[in-house]
Formats: sequence, C-alpha cells, structure tokens
Amino acid sequence: MRRKRKIITGWRVFSLVVAALIAFSIYNARFVASAPLRGFYPDSTTLALSSWDFPTAWRSVQTGPEFKRMREDWPSPFAPLELEARLKTGIRPTPSRWRLWLGNRAVFAIAPEGEGVTAYPGLLLRWGDAIRTKLGARPDTDGISQYGNNYYAWHNGYLVASPSRAYVLAALNNTNALKLVSNDSVLFTVQWAGEHEGHIHVAKGAGFPVSGEVKFAVRDGDLPLTLPQAWPGKPVGTISARDTGDLSRIAALLHEAAADVESMAHGLEIVDTLANVWRIQSPRAGWNAGVDQVSIALFDMDTRAGVPIPSAAYTMRYADASPEANPFEGILDAAYSIPYVWDKNPGTMFPLVGMEFSPCIARSGREWTLATGEALMTELAGGMADGPACAPNVDIALRVSWSEFARVADEVTLWLGENELLPRRNIDDVRGGIAAKLKAIGALGTLQIDGEARGDSVKFSGHLASAAEDAET
Repeated sequence: MRRKRKIITGWRVFSLVVAALIAFSIYNARFVASAPLRGFYPDSTTLALSSWDFPTAWRSVQTGPEFKRMREDWPSPFAPLELEARLKTGIRPTPSRWRLWLGNRAVFAIAPEGEGVTAYPGLLLRWGDAIRTKLGARPDTDGISQYGNNYYAWHNGYLVASPSRAYVLAALNNTNALKLVSNDSVLFTVQWAGEHEGHIHVAKGAGFPVSGEVKFAVRDGDLPLTLPQAWPGKPVGTISARDTGDLSRIAALLHEAAADVESMAHGLEIVDTLANVWRIQSPRAGWNAGVDQVSIALFDMDTRAGVPIPSAAYTMRYADASPEANPFEGILDAAYSIPYVWDKNPGTMFPLVGMEFSPCIARSGREWTLATGEALMTELAGGMADGPACAPNVDIALRVSWSEFARVADEVTLWLGENELLPRRNIDDVRGGIAAKLKAIGALGTLQIDGEARGDSVKFSGHLASAAEDAET
C-alpha cells in the first residue's frame, strides 16, 4: 500500500512538473510574441536584417525546397555562422533554442562600430542575467555588461549584443537610425542605407518570393518590355530597361562594387588599359534617340585565351523600325572595322583580339545589337524573339539562370585559382570546396525580378530561386 502511494505521489509530482513546464512555455511564448519589432543599433548602421519571427524564418529557409535542391552538394550552407555562434556562446544554435532563449524578434545590423544583434529574449535569459548580476557581474557606468568576448546591454526590454563594445554603446545612444520596414507577413527583411537606400522583403513560399523598393530612378513607359524574354539560348543573366542611361548607371555601380573586390580590381585595370589602347570612345550625342527599350546579356566567359573574355551583347529595340544610321558609330575605332553580313543583316566586325574578342555591330528588324563575338552575333542577328511581354507596369527586369551562373563562375574561379589571383586561396581550395558550392547554387533555378518606376525609386517583386519548370522562358 505504501509503495502504491509512493507511485501515485511520484506521478502527481511528475504531472505537476509537466503542467508547470507547459504553463511556462505558453506564458513565455506569449511574452516574447507580444513585443513589437524594434531595433536598437548604431546611427551609422549601413545594413540590417530584421524578422518578426526569426526562428520560423530560419527553419523555413532550411527546410524549403530550394535548400533541398542544394543539399547534395552543399549540405550545410550556414555551418560557418552556426560554428561561430557556438564558439562565442557555447550553445549550438538551432531555431528552437533561439526561440527559447532569445525569443522571436531579431535584428542583425552592420555598422562601422561593428556587428550586433537586437532581440527580445524569453524569461529564462532574463532570469539568468538577473541571477548573474546578483552574483556580482554588474554592468559598467554605461550600462554595458560583458559575457566572454561579447558585450551586451538592456534597453527598453530589448537585449543589444555585439563583440564590439563600441557597437553596443552607439546602439544605446542612437535616436536616428534607419527605421525598420519589416512586417509580420514576411520571413525577414533586409534594408540598407546610402545613396541607393532600400529594402527587400523575403516571404514564405516556393522560389523565395521577394518584394521591395530601392532608391534608383528609371524611365517610365507605356509599351510592355519584350526584351527580357527575347534572347535566344540560355543567358547567364540579363538586365532590361527602357533607357540606355538606366543601364549605364547600373554598369557604373557594378564597376564601383567590383573595384572593391581584390580579385576583380586587377582585371578591371586591364580592361581600362585595353579600352585606351583600342581607343574606345563614349557614344555620340543623341545616339539612343527613339529607343523604346534596351537589354544587356551575358552568355559565357571564355578563359582559353589566357584571360576571361566575356561573350555578351547589348541590344536596343525601337518601337517601330530601327534607324538605318548606326547608333554605335564612333564607339569603336573605324580603323579596326571590317564590313560583315549575318543572315542578310549587314553590319561591322572589329577583330580586336582575333576571333576570341571581335566586337560586332548589326541591324536586324527593330534592333541594333552590339555583341562581343562573331559567333554570338550569328545567333542574335535575326534571332531575337518578340517576347513574351512583361506586365505593362514593368520598367526594368532582371533575370539570372543559376545553373549558367554556376557554370561560368566555376570556370572563372578555376582560372583565378590556377593564376593565384584568389586571396588566401589556391586551385586546391577551388576544386575542394568552391566548385561544390557553385554546383549547389546552380540547382536553385532562376532569379526573376521585375521593377516599376515610382518617381526617384523602383518598386520591385519576383522570386530569387524559381524552380526550372516554373521559370519563364
């Protein structure tokens, strides 16, 4: 009888413990979910990622079909970040552990003072820090405490943490940082400051649906864009717009960004030198008169000649027939020119580096096209389709085939590795690690982003990784 009472008592204690844990979990979940999404970060913050429910966003990304397609070649894309977090905190990060200790809301930010995170922790972390404070680990005069190599402080119920004390102090003193534009209908939002400030929302769904806005003025128009899907074959990527000036400004931004990458800066210097040697000039005034839309496409990068030579083209499409006068006249030195015909489409070839790099200009129907090689022009002259057309409100469009990107990037990185142009990496690193990761990226499908002109900004939407069967052709 006594043994029976002990068993009953044991079950009662166990039941009470379970009930208490369930009650605590429910209360804790409601506590962390009740907080508004706020971020305390330095006034100088340049980049921030925010999420109303970071653990759910993390799990959705990891378990989505996009990462399942990558997993065979790149099983753990986030492994370096997870290892760094484990080394700093002593806890292996998982979505469930993050929710238990740090709650739902999260803001990760980058500033000149360093990198940091803002979270609205659950009760366990708050109680733990209170006990730690009672035992003598008190904050300094600025309200900043230290745990290992990390600094942290509490502000209006939020935890601000960073390996940089300067970051935490600047976050506590900030009153003018960029305002968060996240909402609870998306997985997470990335936003940035600067001349071309903007944000991008990543929502839940197949292909990583995205939407956002960026401060970058493009020309508005009425006729639908038809060039984004007009290119023959399968380009690595295309950018299409209504005005040549829009693409020129995008090219200038990409050139500026590439110049900051050590492995690309040397290549840009070579390109600039060759442009001077070949006496390449800016287009003449009025060269783009009457152009309805324009598109640039990259098809390949050929490294067989000793340096990567792009296979690319630039096409201008007119609303009616294209003008007889060559709009590209004067850009390339006439001394290098050779008259040429592609399938009854007359034009000019400039064999600057033999057939490996022989820019060609040709008129065909409603287009004037400048291509980097004779073989590519053979496909393009008379081979551009009329569409299908984008939605009427689309003024700029970006397309990337991740499989083609991976193929070209693999070839270029192999060339960089063989020539020891990759910082702190050699050809063995490329073959042993980078190649597999590029192959995994190649399984993502297609990036498709369409933008609409909104004054001095572009409002955009699309998918980062549409499966091949869902992508536009």
